[in-house]
Amino acid sequence: KLTVQSGGSVTIPCHYHRQHKDFPKFWCKGKNWLTCLTMRTTNQEKQTGISFDNSPDELVATMTMTNLRSSDSNRY
Repeated sequence: KLTVQSGGSVTIPCHYHRQHKDFPKFWCKGKNWLTCLTMRTTNQEKQTGISFDNSPDELVATMTMTNLRSSDSNRY
């Protein structure tokens, strides 16, 4: 669980196994991965407020959300 002040930002690294290196990565909002809302994928262009970058050599995808609001509160 993370707590961030309104207007703040958060960066979360998501480590993955080598066998998933060449697959797209997804950042979803909601507690069930089968029904969650896809916020970003690693192959999308960047948008204001959310960046999602993949570093396959390090086996990590990093998500950053900026200018957070109370409506951003959820499971991701």
